[in-house]
Amino acid sequence: MVSTPSPPNPYDQASAQQSADLYGSAASSIINNANETNPYGSVSYNNIGYETLYDANGKATYVPRYSRDVQLSPDQQKLLGLQTQAQGNAGQAAVTASANLADQFQTSLDPSKWQAWSTGQAPQDVRQDQAPTDRAAVQDAMMSRYNETAAKQNASDDAQLAARGLNPGSQGYGSVADTRARAFTDATNQAYLASGDESRAAQQAYNAAGAQQYSQNADYASFLNNLRQGQQQSDTALRNQLPNEVAALMGMGQVTVPQFQPFSRQGVNSAPVGQYMSDAYQNQLQASNAANQGIFGLGSSLIGALPFSDRRLKDEIEPLGTTLAGLPLYSYRFKDGSPAIGVMADEVRQMHPDAVRQRGGFDVVDYGLLHSRHQGAFHG
Repeated sequence: MVSTPSPPNPYDQASAQQSADLYGSAASSIINNANETNPYGSVSYNNIGYETLYDANGKATYVPRYSRDVQLSPDQQKLLGLQTQAQGNAGQAAVTASANLADQFQTSLDPSKWQAWSTGQAPQDVRQDQAPTDRAAVQDAMMSRYNETAAKQNASDDAQLAARGLNPGSQGYGSVADTRARAFTDATNQAYLASGDESRAAQQAYNAAGAQQYSQNADYASFLNNLRQGQQQSDTALRNQLPNEVAALMGMGQVTVPQFQPFSRQGVNSAPVGQYMSDAYQNQLQASNAANQGIFGLGSSLIGALPFSDRRLKDEIEPLGTTLAGLPLYSYRFKDGSPAIGVMADEVRQMHPDAVRQRGGFDVVDYGLLHSRHQGAFHG
């Protein structure tokens, strides 16, 4: 029976992986952080010592410690000094001005000094039918004018009719009276219609004047309200001026440094040593399992049949590193191309000669006998 390989020690595996990771990290730091020189100055990285770390097995590992040094050019250093001085002056001014902030905030806004809120007058009611635009009065005035004119005309007509012998009450005078009555009716109707037009025109003129007056009042009220808002904004701006100036001075006091290429943390992938160890163990385990399956298969199915194990019938012979009854096991292919696992007959003859037979001029091996001796040796 082929022995199962021992799994790798997890601490050894972790330690090996940590060493590989540390190497990749150190290589990344050196490769990706080149020293830089430009018109504004220079940046350099210098090893200033080592820090001690311990791996999974407690073994000390020394990790390099670097410093990043920035040096400005003479011109930039001069500018930085001037900027620092100006910012210091601004900061001192902010301190001086801020001493008055408490008094400033104790001063409240006084709305009583502002223009009062104003509202425009409401539109006047629609004018009703009142004198002198009263419809009846208009009609009476028009009829009075008609009657005055008609009376003069009728008196003249009556004098002419009397000269011809036609007096009121006579037979011929009736048609004249009828004509006068129809003219009066027509005049009355015209006066009534004209009084309506006159009344509507007067009402429209009155309402238009009222609307114009309302619009003027609203515009003036809006002007007064805008004046109040302007006064409020002006007083508020004056009250906030000192805090805003202090805030601006504090903003000017911030330190500014020319920017260089930042430290790079792009890593170089380390070799997955731990994974390699695990994969190697899995491969050995699979090979062991395959060999044991082949051995037990031979022991159970070939006890009555003796398979050929002559080296001359095999190609691609590779040792597996495991044994059966003290004999090395191999993987190989028969001449017909079929794969197999087994021993070599010439080696079996040296240790177990009774397990080798001849068939057709080639050696065959009794795997059942080898299997039983392997089991006895294993359990013994």
